[in-house]
Amino acid sequence: MRLQSEFDPCRAEDVRAIGVEVHRAAPRPPVAGRLLNLSSRGAKAFLDSPIAGDEVVTLKFQHAGVNSELSTGGTVKRLRACGDGTWTVTCLFSQRLPAVTLLNLICPDRPENRKAPRYPIDGRAMVDWEEGVQAEVQLEDISAGGFRMLAAEPVTIGARLQLVLRTAAHKRFVVPAVTRWQSKSPDGYSVGCQFLYDQGQHLVDAILSEGNSSPSSNLGRIVQIVRNLRAGQH
Repeated sequence: MRLQSEFDPCRAEDVRAIGVEVHRAAPRPPVAGRLLNLSSRGAKAFLDSPIAGDEVVTLKFQHAGVNSELSTGGTVKRLRACGDGTWTVTCLFSQRLPAVTLLNLICPDRPENRKAPRYPIDGRAMVDWEEGVQAEVQLEDISAGGFRMLAAEPVTIGARLQLVLRTAAHKRFVVPAVTRWQSKSPDGYSVGCQFLYDQGQHLVDAILSEGNSSPSSNLGRIVQIVRNLRAGQH
């Protein structure tokens, strides 16, 4: 989990200025700590108290200096006691995070620099959450493995949802997904979602069958995007 090899020239000192809270299943309270190292796959941190190995947790990172915030799910993989009564813990993220998401946490003023950019989408969609609540969101981008949306309220990492898309002819597509990470933004919460059950291919096939959808529908803009995904044009 080396920072400099992936995110140079963001300094290690910037990473270590980030606080972290490890949220566990209720009724256990969260454990506070300080970030030591960060990569797209996981994080290493000092904690004030120990937690169990292989425990599934939600990690919340906060950088007070630049007012940025990021939450994602993970699993505790390594725990080591320090001589001063603190502990170092290594966590593996549930899903690899986009590099731009980590850069926005560490140094949000830097230009975006993606190696494999997602395809931008500009449109509204409905989300049906598993607990029965429905909300309107702004779609931001999409890839073969998932999508990013802007939500008005924070979400629970690992929550399941259904992305509801409609054609101009009022045909309805429902795409199951799960939330993997979120970061706070001036306009709300940017939420990264992963398709379930290999939904990337399902989405491609379903939307391509609506190839004549009006651009005014929230499927019309995606038709060309998924054609590019199928052709491997990244």
